[in-house]
Amino acid sequence: MKNFSRKDKKHISNSGFTIIEMITVISIFSAFAGIVLANLTDFNTSISTENIAQDVALVVRESQAKAVSGVTDGNFVSGAKPSWGVRIDRDESTFYHFADLNNNGRYNAGGGCENPLNECRDVINLPSGYSFGKICAISLSSGFEDCGLSSVTLTFTRPQQVPYVIDQSSGLPTEYTRVSIEIVNQQGSIKKVIVGRLGEITVE
Repeated sequence: MKNFSRKDKKHISNSGFTIIEMITVISIFSAFAGIVLANLTDFNTSISTENIAQDVALVVRESQAKAVSGVTDGNFVSGAKPSWGVRIDRDESTFYHFADLNNNGRYNAGGGCENPLNECRDVINLPSGYSFGKICAISLSSGFEDCGLSSVTLTFTRPQQVPYVIDQSSGLPTEYTRVSIEIVNQQGSIKKVIVGRLGEITVE
């Protein structure tokens, strides 16, 4: 017969983390957490700027759709074609949706938006911390891109999907094509609304 002896005492391990090891682990986790939070903030800012740029593009598309579908709202000058547009100024945080009542391809700002006999239909504010940045467009006469525009007026007139584009703030407005409009956040996030040569409207 075999006897199996049982030890009366169990060995208990006293090993564990030292204070220095604990501090080291906590420091590593803190560093990783800081990196993750910083990247998350940048990501959220980028997403917000993307959404705002999409909202601006939507207003441009609305102007295009109204013109092409023949919306006149009863206030256009007799004989004028349905014509709708957007006016955007660099470094500003507001822009304008308007009806080009006399088909002159310009935004006539007088009188405000309350009276439907005026061209203004809506004044749209960007959220706090956002503004319009650099405005670039290609000159139809020279074929070169100009990124020094202080404003841009895009007017869609039926049946064209391609807008008539000018910098209305200049003395002798040059006609442009393919417009790029920056939406800028205070943290430096930038998205662009692009109105292409064929009237396509995208966000980059």
